[in-house]
Amino acid sequence: MTLHTHHIGLAAVAFIAALLFYAFSEAGHDEPRLIIIGDSLSTTHESWPNYLREIAPRWNIQIMTQNGRTIRDFSIPRDLWTDGQKKETVIYFLGGNDILQRNDIGHATWRLKTHIQFLLDRQFKVLLIVPPTFGVDRNTWGKSNEEHRALIKSFRGSNPNLWVYDMDNIWDTSETPDGVHPSAQLSWKIAETINYVLIMNIY
Repeated sequence: MTLHTHHIGLAAVAFIAALLFYAFSEAGHDEPRLIIIGDSLSTTHESWPNYLREIAPRWNIQIMTQNGRTIRDFSIPRDLWTDGQKKETVIYFLGGNDILQRNDIGHATWRLKTHIQFLLDRQFKVLLIVPPTFGVDRNTWGKSNEEHRALIKSFRGSNPNLWVYDMDNIWDTSETPDGVHPSAQLSWKIAETINYVLIMNIY
């Protein structure tokens, strides 16, 4: 092989590599967006959203979670919008702090209805998560837990673009270091389950 031919070969390889790079870069813009709204149940380093990225890399996961957030004080950005052409989904996993802080159920009801309607009006598909029955003193938190869980469950079947999943189906308090926040093992289980629910109901 002459030096000239060798250079042509390298140029061809570089050209093909560049084409693949740009192809994958452009493909990334077409990935369905998956927005996660939540509190500290979804914010730890070994949180289920991060594991979901490993399990389902096809989604463009955007995390809007913050420690201490409640249904009462969480505000959805007003410019949050989908063009309706892609299967864009919001996973709404708030409620833990409302339960533990025993926030007023009346205001929580109004706030949650406002959030869900806002998302549906903007053509998002919504997976609403029922928070688990935490492993805490029932005499202290039981009523609040039941009220908030019942509130979120009440949305089941209310809209064809809204799905409700009860985290009690997989929650195991023995896999939480403090009775509330999931361990890495439980976080992985949550991610796998949510991935399955999304596939079965939305994708």
